[in-house]
Formats: sequence, C-alpha cells, structure tokens
Amino acid sequence: MAVKVLMPKLGLTMKKGKVTSWLKQEGEAVTKGEELVEIMTEKVASKMEAPASGILYRVLAEKGSTVPIIVPIAVIAEEGDDETTLQQIVNEALAEIACSQVQETAKVAEVKKAEVKPIELGGKRKISPRALRLAQDKGVDINLVAGSGPEGRVVEQDVLDYVEAVAKEQEPQIIPMEGMRGIIAERMSESCRNAARVTIMQEVDVTNLQDLREKLNISFVAQGKDKISYTDLLAAIVARALKENPLLNARVSAEEIELCGSVNLGIAVALDDGLVVPVMHQAHRLSLEQISVNIKSLAAKARSGELEPDELRGGTFTVSNLGMFGAEGFTPIINPPETAILGVGKMLEKPLLKDGLLERRLTMTLSLSFDHRAVDGSPAAQFLNRVKELMENPHPLFRMEETNLRRPLVTGGGKDPKKILESFTDGMGRFSEEAPDIAMGFNSLMAPAFAEGELSTREKELMAVALSVYIKCEYCIAAHVYKAIQAGANAEEIFEAAGVAVAFGGGPAMAYTVTLVQDCVKAFSEE
Repeated sequence: MAVKVLMPKLGLTMKKGKVTSWLKQEGEAVTKGEELVEIMTEKVASKMEAPASGILYRVLAEKGSTVPIIVPIAVIAEEGDDETTLQQIVNEALAEIACSQVQETAKVAEVKKAEVKPIELGGKRKISPRALRLAQDKGVDINLVAGSGPEGRVVEQDVLDYVEAVAKEQEPQIIPMEGMRGIIAERMSESCRNAARVTIMQEVDVTNLQDLREKLNISFVAQGKDKISYTDLLAAIVARALKENPLLNARVSAEEIELCGSVNLGIAVALDDGLVVPVMHQAHRLSLEQISVNIKSLAAKARSGELEPDELRGGTFTVSNLGMFGAEGFTPIINPPETAILGVGKMLEKPLLKDGLLERRLTMTLSLSFDHRAVDGSPAAQFLNRVKELMENPHPLFRMEETNLRRPLVTGGGKDPKKILESFTDGMGRFSEEAPDIAMGFNSLMAPAFAEGELSTREKELMAVALSVYIKCEYCIAAHVYKAIQAGANAEEIFEAAGVAVAFGGGPAMAYTVTLVQDCVKAFSEE
C-alpha cells in the first residue's frame, strides 16, 4: 500500500517546515531509513528519512515551499500498487493540502529608497516646460525634485522618478508572521499569557571581571587558543549559581515544577530575521575553555542555519545579552517552559564608592525575569546576588590570583595641561605663518613685559598666573604656570598668586584654581 510522506514535527514548538531540497527524484527507488528530503525550521536544517521502501511516486511539496506539520509532502509507491490506487492516494493527499490552506503566503514588498540629492531652493532653477507641466498635474513641489539635466535642469523624467519613489516609500513593508518570526511571536505570547513574570535588576561592579578576562586572554593567546568573551565568563558563573539555586534551574507547567539536575544553558543569538536560542547542555560540567568553544560553535551554527534539533531543545535557563547593542537594562521575556531568564546590559564606567573612596569602576545591569508561579522573590534575589558576588570577585572561581584594583577618580578639571599648552603653542606657530605681522607685534609686546627688570621674570609670571585665573583663560593658565615654574616659582607661590585672583574673582576664579591650576602645577613640576 502506498505511503504518504508527512511533514515531520521536529520540535515541540514546530508548526511548519520549509522544503529546502529533495535528495531523491520522482521515479527513483528509496529505502526505508534512507535520507529523503531536507527540511528547514527555526533556521535549523534537518534531513528526513524515508518512512518506507519503494519508489518516490509523487513530490507534493516542491523545493522552497512551506508546509504545516503532519501534512503530506510526497507519496511513496510500494510493490504491488496499481495506478488507480496510487492516483487515489495522491488525490487524498492533495485534498489534505487544500484543507490546510498552506498556499496563503504574504509577499514582501521590496522598498527601494529614492536617492536623495541636495537641492538648492534659493535662486532661479532651470526646469523644462514639460517637467513643469507634469509637476503641476501631479501636484508635485518642483523644488523637491532633483534635476539630472545639464546644470541641474529638471526634466520630465526627473518628475516621473520622483513620483515613483514617493509612491514606493508609501507602500508598507510586509513581514509575514510565519517561519522563525511566527514561532517567536507564538512563544513570546505564550510566555506572557501563562507566566507570572516579575523582573528584578541589580547593578554589578565588573572591574575585577575585566581584569580576570585580560589575564586569562594573555594566557589563552600564549597557548594559541581563542580569547574568552564576557559571555563565556558569565555563562560559567551562571551555571555555578544555578547549581546552588536549583529553583531557578527548573521547568514549569500548569500542573508541576520540574527541578532539573543538569544545567542546560540557552544563549540567545540575534539573527538578521529573528532570534534563536541554542542550548549548551551540561554547562555546569564544562570548563571555561569548553564553554567558550561551545558558545562560539553554537552561535556560528545558528547564523549559518546548521543547528541540529537537539541543540534547540531541553533548555533550563536562558541568558540574553543586549549590552553589545547598547541596551543598559531591559525586561527579558521568559523562554517557556523555563522559569527564568537573565538579561545582560552594556558595560559603563561610572564613579562608585569602594571602601569609602570614590573610584572609577566598570558596571553593568543584570535583569532577572522569573515566573512567580514557580519562584518567589526571595530565592530569585538570592540567585541574582550570588551571580553578582561571583562577577565582582571572580578570580577564586577560575583559580587566578586575586587582584585588588584601585581606580581613583582623576582630581582637578580632568583636562590635560600639556595638551592645552601644546595646542596653544602649535596654534601660535600656525598663526605666525598665516598672519606674521600680528604674531610679531604680539611677541614684541610680550617679550619686554616679561623681561628681567625691577621685578624678576618669576614675579611677573606669577602676576600673569593671577590674571589668567581672574579672566578664566585656560590657555593663559597653562602657559603662565609652565613659564612660572621654568622661571623658578614653586607650587606654594603659584597657589598664592592664584589666591589673589580668587580674592577679586570669587567662585569662578576659585574653580579654576582648584582644577586647572592644580593640574598644571602637578604636570609641569614633574618635568
């Protein structure tokens, strides 16, 4: 009896599959268990085996067609089947296909953006009479049309191109809710409908994690290995924390909570047309190097569409990193039937109090979404705090020497006095070439004013420091503090001179004294 070949259900979430290629042609002999057709679902290519031995009598789903699961895609004729019986089977299969309504597909409109050319609206423009008449008929503002004729002349074709481009821009782009996009929509909707989702956030100091990564990568590169990423480190840390907090490493349904002994970690991978979450099984048993290799391999296979069905199943917890795309924090949606997902934000440098001192530290925000049906707030917070603890003190976990990093804030104004002075000096040099008379006159004025006389050059430079602070000229401050030190002034004398400016200039003069003057004294005294 002839056998119908049905679109297989390759995963719990699979609804449709796409026929990417037939490995046998109509009329060819097939053997049960032999690879017959290649199916694509969720960016995963799988080869389907023939369900029976015989002849591939009829292909019902051509290459490139998308078919719902459990719908016929071919008919295999077995020995003894007559033509009438075979045709009857084919007709039945065609009727099933018609009932499934799989032929409804949405066409994606290709939108070509019109190239925008700069148009000068001022002045008289050259326009052909036919172009002007057409623009008036179409209601087009001729000033918005770029001319392609001689000297920018607007011709009739320019108006036609403009009208066509505007019409195309107004056509919406249709993205069918099918394939990967449809599966994502269905699963996310299911998660929002069924899960009692709560999200908690935690800021983490990852300065030590950065130090650890740099040390590890020096060692890995020296051994000819690939570098470790922050995602690799985070995966290892999360796997450790999940073993210590099993309620978060669980799967939930309406009837029960399944605490999973194995940590099967899903790492979300963004693709051009959607999102896929390959699963790294037994993550808690893997070394950091093995985790790194697995993550890179799974990500590469996801982007090339070569993931196997098993590599998308069985996840117990998911990590989603949007920090690489600039997101500081977000509320990730749980990947059902898992009980939780961890969102990772971007790394930021900010001032933080550490042991009573204000320091520059690297931070990131972690966002933990959990299903309150299975997990209460207290164990969820304990898990997130454990992840934070391991990230902030990671060296012992990876058996590396612990580093006590101190990153004090830059005091003063934060500007580089040497660069300010260099900028002023370079500017004067260029100005002397462009306007030599003015530059020469300025130098003729300055030279005698600061020459040795009844007042020494040191005293005059100290006076100049005070005036520079009073008028709030950064270039003057840098130049005259430098020259005062070159003339023999010490830090106490320079600050006294600046103090005179403060007496006259008040708060603004004080602000420059405690910032730029301090920085200049420190920078130039070290030379």
